Amino acid sequence: MVENNDLLAKTFYPKGDIVIVENNEKKTYEKGWIIVLKNDKPIKIINNLGMDIIFVNNQGAISNTVKYESGSYTEFFGKNIGLSKSEANTLFIKANYTWTSGKMVGGYKAFDLKGKEIEPTIDGNAIEVKKEVIEAPKQKAGCSSIVSSKIFNRIPQNDLRPSNPNGPCLFRALLAAVEEKIGQAFTLNDMNKIKKNCSKEDSKYIGNEEEEFFVNNHAKVIKAALTFKGYKNATVTWSSPRKSTVSGNSDYTIRFIKSKGHFQLGDKDGNLLWEPYKYNNPDNAYTGKADGFNEVTISLGAKE
Repeated sequence: MVENNDLLAKTFYPKGDIVIVENNEKKTYEKGWIIVLKNDKPIKIINNLGMDIIFVNNQGAISNTVKYESGSYTEFFGKNIGLSKSEANTLFIKANYTWTSGKMVGGYKAFDLKGKEIEPTIDGNAIEVKKEVIEAPKQKAGCSSIVSSKIFNRIPQNDLRPSNPNGPCLFRALLAAVEEKIGQAFTLNDMNKIKKNCSKEDSKYIGNEEEEFFVNNHAKVIKAALTFKGYKNATVTWSSPRKSTVSGNSDYTIRFIKSKGHFQLGDKDGNLLWEPYKYNNPDNAYTGKADGFNEVTISLGAKE
């Protein structure tokens, strides 16, 4: 999941705490979906950057908070606002959300029960995420630096699907690892051909019913990209499951940013090597320590 600071880009996820400021007032809540009630019925849903559900009246007073723990998120969400799992799924789709690695990304900041976009405010006031009251612990050394890539003019994930650019981040990060290894960037035409090869029914390395770029087999996607470039004898090692630390013995890492449901290319120590998403404002890109890492090692072998 990626974020965007341009509030005029309606299908993008706004960046930052304050969404819209009206009357110079703010209402502060913990992270979660804010469900605005009127006569005990939901009338507005506001995404406040979290998974829990926070019920408020139409003046913004909190009446109840429901914590999400595990299981189907659409089932959890629907149950708490009086919808079936299928109805909740349909509602999110209508609100322009997509699924990336099990996370909902993109979509409207606020919408009604028909999925129509509405203002992300309560009683005319802006909504913001509650600030931490304690100082965050200092980051461990490493895994939080930005290192220089040797590849220039990479094609961002936005160009793979301009109408809905949020989903291809993991697929694009995997291909970026190949670019780094072979010292050459893929063209958009190259990547579309690799996508087609990975999407075939007899391979199905990417794609499910909810997201065409959902990665089913990470190593096979990398291998397919290498084969496309003539490295048919290449071998790929992909570490699984995802871990919060790195060994430092791989070629690259795929960084996972939990709060965004987003993936980036990292070096062997987990430092940011390349951000797949092209932001209107590059300062909006996440550059801190990742929440999890998969390690990638590539041996090219002889090129045919």
